[in-house]
Amino acid sequence: MVKRFDREKSAKIHQEDFGQILEQTDKYKGSVEQIGRKLKEISSAPGYDIQLLFERVVLNFILGNGDAHLKNYSIAYRDKDNIRLTPAYDIVCSKLVIPGDEDSAITIHGKKNKLLREDFDQLGADFNIPMKIRYEKFGNKINAMRKIIEISSVAKEKQGQFLEIIKERINRIGLIE
Repeated sequence: MVKRFDREKSAKIHQEDFGQILEQTDKYKGSVEQIGRKLKEISSAPGYDIQLLFERVVLNFILGNGDAHLKNYSIAYRDKDNIRLTPAYDIVCSKLVIPGDEDSAITIHGKKNKLLREDFDQLGADFNIPMKIRYEKFGNKINAMRKIIEISSVAKEKQGQFLEIIKERINRIGLIE
């Protein structure tokens, strides 16, 4: 079950995805850096939202979501003083169904593939996120992820493969348990 974040009681909350915001018709053209620059410009809590964006990009990588394109990042306009990055949505493990899928649907420092820790470190530096807090939410999460996968609707025969994708990516970016 997913809770709608674009509704409050019976009222709709206006939102735009970054394809619209950046006036990009191709949802796969663009970069995380472009999203970050625009987010800093329009968010009413830019420091907090840029950290959330960074964490979401890292999470999409860890989970094997190579389809996190411009339309999967949005801004909610609750009122003129409350413009924020929306909660995450449409997170899938595209690597389970498309093994050769890219690491990222949009570029991170000009790359969509072969992403490494230094790519994320540079992104964090570009976003002015202190090193000590960049990855703190990801520490020791593999056991929690294993439990979530076991109770999820992921087919039993795919659960081990999903966990291997996660382990490989955690190791690749140095978030070893």
